[in-house]
Amino acid sequence: MTRARRAANRSISSVCVPSAVVLEAERTLRGGWVEGVRDGERFGYTRPSPSRYPWQWYWDSCFAAIAWRRFDPARARRELETLLAAQRPNGFIGHTIF
Repeated sequence: MTRARRAANRSISSVCVPSAVVLEAERTLRGGWVEGVRDGERFGYTRPSPSRYPWQWYWDSCFAAIAWRRFDPARARRELETLLAAQRPNGFIGHTIF
């Protein structure tokens, strides 16, 4: 292992996220979660701003799934499955799913 790699590993392992930050991140995710049935299909995703942007947004869902993986892996999976269910026959997924 190179000296630079060892230094990077030390700095990464020394990062400590305060528990208050982790709790606030989880509270925010849970506050934006919505699930239901649309056109006979179940959905579940995190709204980036429940009152202002209630729709599913491509990039937001990708990052939310990463965060959900820490708190609730099933929700991370549902987030991505809902996103992928909106793809067109040619594979395109729009940046906003209404």
